[in-house]
Amino acid sequence: MQPNSPDKPREGNDMIADSVHPSESNQSREQLIQELANLRCQLASEKSLSRRLLQEVTRQSEQLYRTLAANLPGGAAFILDRDLRYQLAEGQALQTAGFTSAALEGRTIWEALDAKTAEEYEPFFQRVLQGETLSHEHTSHGRHFVSHGVPIRDAQGTVSNVLAVSYDITDRKQAEEALLRSEARWNTAIESFAEGAIIATEDEQVIYWNPAARDMHGIARPDEFIEPLEKTPLTFELWTPDGGHKLELDEWPMRRIKRGESVRNLELRIRRPDQGWEKVFSYSGTMVATVGGERLIFLTCHDLTELRQTEQAMRESDQRFRLALKNSPVLVAMQDSNLEYQWAYNTRTLGSDDVLGKTDADLYAPEDLPSILKAKRRVLQTGEVVRHANWRTSNGQRVFLDCYYEPIRDTAGKIIGVGIAAVNLTEQKRAEETLHQGEERYRALFDRMTEGFALHEIITNEQGQPVDYRFLDV
Repeated sequence: MQPNSPDKPREGNDMIADSVHPSESNQSREQLIQELANLRCQLASEKSLSRRLLQEVTRQSEQLYRTLAANLPGGAAFILDRDLRYQLAEGQALQTAGFTSAALEGRTIWEALDAKTAEEYEPFFQRVLQGETLSHEHTSHGRHFVSHGVPIRDAQGTVSNVLAVSYDITDRKQAEEALLRSEARWNTAIESFAEGAIIATEDEQVIYWNPAARDMHGIARPDEFIEPLEKTPLTFELWTPDGGHKLELDEWPMRRIKRGESVRNLELRIRRPDQGWEKVFSYSGTMVATVGGERLIFLTCHDLTELRQTEQAMRESDQRFRLALKNSPVLVAMQDSNLEYQWAYNTRTLGSDDVLGKTDADLYAPEDLPSILKAKRRVLQTGEVVRHANWRTSNGQRVFLDCYYEPIRDTAGKIIGVGIAAVNLTEQKRAEETLHQGEERYRALFDRMTEGFALHEIITNEQGQPVDYRFLDV
């Protein structure tokens, strides 16, 4: 068979060679090259477009960051790279802190800040670059700020930048400091408070006794009786003022305050059997709310024991005084600086209550007033003790009073009134007048007698026997 015989199978290359003409092959390669070139141009164009889009997105993102940062109320935002160079610095707080965007952007913290501030900020930024999210309080130009640092990561998750947002918290810090000062003043005041003060939570956990309250209740240490209110009756008992009824816990002042009842100047007897004493306290209290919203029971107590004992002693003394004066001719009274009666006892012509609040003009006849008022005004003006005895008419009755007027002074020594001690000598004066009238009648009778007449006083010895006489009248 011949090599080119139709019966011999043909090789593949020969088939291609037969089917593709050399000129056609060159044309195909050129087309392929052109298509590749077109594709390359298209890819380059798309890459350029993507880059422009990325740049635009980046620009818009930066603009958005700047817009947001510039309008942070009382705040500022910063973006720093890994070299701690400011990429962005915007916000209202920049000017407050003494900075501008131009003074920070493009510079590292060591270039833009003073050395001390840069040393303070660097550890904060470095920790954020290590992936931590932090908050940090600091001061700048006399203002207080809090900065929150957040790491910014790239597509591979590597921290590439630091985002720091700072807020001016000066007003808050000043408010906190004012609150602390207020609390300190409150603590000092309540610790120094002369009245007892006891505080419990709304669920009746007693949490505080001030020094006065501890002293009043016989408590030695501040940590004693810091316990639920329900345990307190195991040590203390509360009774009504007359001692006739022991109060149940529901009747105690703190429990009543918790229920919303008004407790003001509630007087009770308190007993502590283990120490063997009984006292009288006055309780007042209310519910108070703290700044944090916690509600507390605040109770004050005032020790009335000495006052009540003094009042009882005065009542007993007054009873003895009144008993002593009851059947005597002595009357006592007190007038203020306007000569109005504030107190009177053992008055004869009027009841004591009828005298209170009145003046001498209300009690005595007009013709008696000049000498009475003159004597009392002398006491008020000079501070002297003045004796004044005279007949006067009161409530239609003619009486003779031998009075001593003396000044009443306050603790500073100022004269504030007149004290009066008077002896009612009406009966004695009437007897003297009767005797005098009898003597006058006898003298007139004797003077008309023609015989001699002598009046003798007989003098006797210790046994009552006459031993001598004395001429009294002839």
